[in-house]
Amino acid sequence: YMGVPALAELGRMTGERAYFDDAVKNVLQMTGYMFNPQLNIYTHGWNANNPDAPQFYWGRANGWAVLTMSDLLDVLPKDHPGYPKVLDQLRRTLKGIAQLQSGSGLWHQMLDRNDSYLETSASAIFTYVFAHAVNEKWVSPTTYGSIALAGWAGVSTKINDKGQVEGTCVGT
Repeated sequence: YMGVPALAELGRMTGERAYFDDAVKNVLQMTGYMFNPQLNIYTHGWNANNPDAPQFYWGRANGWAVLTMSDLLDVLPKDHPGYPKVLDQLRRTLKGIAQLQSGSGLWHQMLDRNDSYLETSASAIFTYVFAHAVNEKWVSPTTYGSIALAGWAGVSTKINDKGQVEGTCVGT
């Protein structure tokens, strides 16, 4: 997440297409290494020295991935050759993430493991990206609007009476 939005903003601020090219290249290369097209979600990491390493589908890793694509699409010129590729990848990933939303509106820490806890920060990121994608008309409001609303309802239950957000992963 950290590099792509910075490159995209440099492209927006300077008008230099090379920054946009590099941002798109980063998203597409990340996808090539870490996206599981059967599940339509990203694995947490890629290990060049151990291609047989187990695949873990961490909620926050997928959250940063969709937020990265959303931030990039916000400033990427629509006539850039990478625009439809990034948009298609965002749509594919949102489809996979949508299918893993719990009945509470939240998502699990390990997206594909219902025995992992419901994690608030990933759920908040997903909720934002679904709502933003609907507002930008990148995805159908009929299909994805209710997912964003359920996400908001779920995240809202994690704010305690002191205004603190509960249920985020330990490192946060």
